[in-house]
Amino acid sequence: MTILHPTAIRGRVEAVLINPDRALGLEKAEVPEVRATFAGFEGDCHGGLTRPADVRVRRQYEKDTPIRNTRQVSIVSREELDEITRKMDIPELKPDWLGANLVLSGIPALTRLPGSTRLIFSSGASLVVDTENAP
Repeated sequence: MTILHPTAIRGRVEAVLINPDRALGLEKAEVPEVRATFAGFEGDCHGGLTRPADVRVRRQYEKDTPIRNTRQVSIVSREELDEITRKMDIPELKPDWLGANLVLSGIPALTRLPGSTRLIFSSGASLVVDTENAP
């Protein structure tokens, strides 16, 4: 069983974004707040307790097999977005272009957080990190 160790790391929510209809595209729109449930963010197209298997898990499951949805919320780091922008020498990289739901700042190496890390928010909401969301 995973042993959880509290840390003194304190981040900040920079933006909350949702997209109610994936058929309209990947981009998400900023909202002032969202309700987090065990199925993800209410009103977001990536929510749900299950999802159909896709190309990301093709070695484990046949296409469209119902599997546990571990991609309910996509989180990006402001610092990592800024670093990517610098390295690619582009003017900007907006989190909504990536389909992000949350933009956080102040958490070192957000992408490298180990699985089972808990992100606990002042509202009492808690999100569990699963894995990096590859393209």
